[in-house]
Amino acid sequence: MKDLSAVSVAPQMRRQWQHDGAAPRLFSNMAAREFDRLVDCATELELPAGQMLISEGLCPNYLHVLMDGTVELFIRRGRRESSVALIENDTPFVIAAVVKDAPYLMSARTVTDARILCLSAPLFRAAMRRDNGLALATASALSDAYRLVVRQLRSHRLHSAQMRLAHYLVGLHNKKPGAHTVHLDITKRRLASLLGLKPESLSRLFANLNEYGVHVEGEWVTVTDFQLLEDLAQYDPNLDTE
Repeated sequence: MKDLSAVSVAPQMRRQWQHDGAAPRLFSNMAAREFDRLVDCATELELPAGQMLISEGLCPNYLHVLMDGTVELFIRRGRRESSVALIENDTPFVIAAVVKDAPYLMSARTVTDARILCLSAPLFRAAMRRDNGLALATASALSDAYRLVVRQLRSHRLHSAQMRLAHYLVGLHNKKPGAHTVHLDITKRRLASLLGLKPESLSRLFANLNEYGVHVEGEWVTVTDFQLLEDLAQYDPNLDTE
């Protein structure tokens, strides 16, 4: 991918989205006229891993929609940082700040190479007031973001550090059912931050999970019995998946 390249969202791309039914979910039920009006001024960014996108405390000029790749949402004060969540394809992020026209409460950066759709925040708010389909999709996106944060809060308040790590590994496995080896999709330092741990604590927890059949080699984790790990994590599919 080219660093920081931006391209206009051409009319043919809009037509292709509509023809294939591949428009971002946020826009899938918009009236055609409103959709065209909103996307006319949009751009797509192709960004490398590690690129800052937004910073907490600033007011949003754009709504960002992740089309491909992974983005990390995090908070920081001074030199201290803490990961809040990882988001993946077809997801608008920090949308509450755009809807309220209020400062960001989180920062965001790319974890992988990413393709991101950027839309004018004022145009988005105006379209949301006029178009019922967009308004309902925005409410759904806000609900998804809220539920993600509540899940994180539940995990940190109710689970031990070992349970949180087990829970994360079960979540990776559920993305690829049947596999006994899963790939850590983020660095161990970032994983430790996401779980509310220090890096050295994460290493000890991985070692402690050996008795549950968990073995780590670099970025790969082999689990001999995921049911045993689910029991440790107290994984509840009704509460822990959408």
